[in-house]
Amino acid sequence: MATELVLDASVSLAWFLKETPERAAYAAAVNVAAVEGAILHVPVQWGVEMGHVLLREYRRKVLKRGKLREALEDLDNFDIYVHIELFTARRVVELARRYHLQGYDALYFDLARSLKLPLATLDHGHRQAAEAYGVTVFALA
Repeated sequence: MATELVLDASVSLAWFLKETPERAAYAAAVNVAAVEGAILHVPVQWGVEMGHVLLREYRRKVLKRGKLREALEDLDNFDIYVHIELFTARRVVELARRYHLQGYDALYFDLARSLKLPLATLDHGHRQAAEAYGVTVFALA
C-alpha cells in the first residue's frame, strides 16, 4: 500500500528554496517519499500558496527562470490530491482558534486530522498542535 500524507506548503517550498540544513534534510525526505510514489494530500489553497511564493521569489531574483520552470514541472509530476473544500471566513477562524494556528495552517492541520494521515510540515505551530491533538507528523526514516 502506498504511503499517504498531508503536505504542508512549508515543505514543498523547501524543495526549491534555500533552507537550513536540518529543514532541507526533512524536505528532502518528504521529496523521496513523493518520488517513490507517496500520495500527497493538500487543501485547496496549497496551489495558491505555492504559486504565490514561487512567483515572488522569481521576481525577487531568488529563483531563476529555469529553476521556476523546473519547480512547476516537478510539482506537476507528483501524485497530489487536492481537497476542494470551500471555507468561509467563519470556518477558517473557528479552525485556527481551535488548534491555535494561523488561518492557512489550520486548514492543513484539519485535513491531516480528518484524514488520519501524517502531516509533513516544517511549521513549529503544526508540530505543537499535532502533539496536543494526536496528529502524526511525518518523521525522517
